[in-house]
Amino acid sequence: LEQDAIQAQMVIKSMTDMVGAGEVPTPPIAEVPIKEELRPSSADFPKLAVRMKPGNTTVRESEKVLGETITRKTEEYVDEQTGEKRVRTVEYVEKLIEREV
Repeated sequence: LEQDAIQAQMVIKSMTDMVGAGEVPTPPIAEVPIKEELRPSSADFPKLAVRMKPGNTTVRESEKVLGETITRKTEEYVDEQTGEKRVRTVEYVEKLIEREV
């Protein structure tokens, strides 16, 4: 990258020197009629057609899972029925879901 930056600086300096010395001729500005200049081409503005039909509206939904995190925790608790201390492992699953309607 450093070498590319040095080369770019050299090119800019040489072009600046050439323009300052008048060695680079400026191209003549061609006169373009205003109508032709402002006329958009079809490539610039693609056509969009919307068709509607009488009837029921259909709604499409899609879901996509973007991420999932699983967390396991082992915890001690007191059983309410027996009064004993017990150990259980709880698993938490967090999903990041993208929903598109």
